[in-house]
Amino acid sequence: MKVTLGPARAGAECLSSDLLVGFVNSRPHHKQPAELLADGPAVAEWFEAAGAGSTPGATDADAATARELRDALLSILRAHVGCDEGAAMVPAAEAHLQRAASRFPVTTIVTSEGCELHPTGTGIDRSFSYLLSAVADLASRGAWARVKVCKNDTCYTAFFDKTRNSSALYCSTACSGQMATRAYRERKKECAI
Repeated sequence: MKVTLGPARAGAECLSSDLLVGFVNSRPHHKQPAELLADGPAVAEWFEAAGAGSTPGATDADAATARELRDALLSILRAHVGCDEGAAMVPAAEAHLQRAASRFPVTTIVTSEGCELHPTGTGIDRSFSYLLSAVADLASRGAWARVKVCKNDTCYTAFFDKTRNSSALYCSTACSGQMATRAYRERKKECAI
């Protein structure tokens, strides 16, 4: 398993963004009602299906670690779309992710073609390292801020912003329309008072 840091491709989706979006969307939300990281076996199954390594023997404690990591990433992604409550949680989320990076390190291999990140450890620790290397890969490409979570407070689905100027706030036109309708009704209500 490796994540290759190649030339910057602004806006380019990749395996790293797919992995992170899928990981954040593993929590219950309106498009996916079940918790996909409920226990050790579920975490092992998720990481294997995502191509992030085989993790036989993952425990319920590992599942709790995965959910905590996911929550920290969710806070950062909410800040990417300007959610006020997301911004308030950023310092704690960043501190959690820094501790995770120390616990699940990544080795950097320099080659003539660029730089490769290799997850370290074995089992579930290696899978967590792989996940964090995906964040580093996106950051090196200038695409980390494009991984976002829908600003619709009834959705919060993670997505990769494909807009030219990285201005998307919603995962779909349906969510955008729903929020526009809500704002219109609020304005209409204020005028009636």
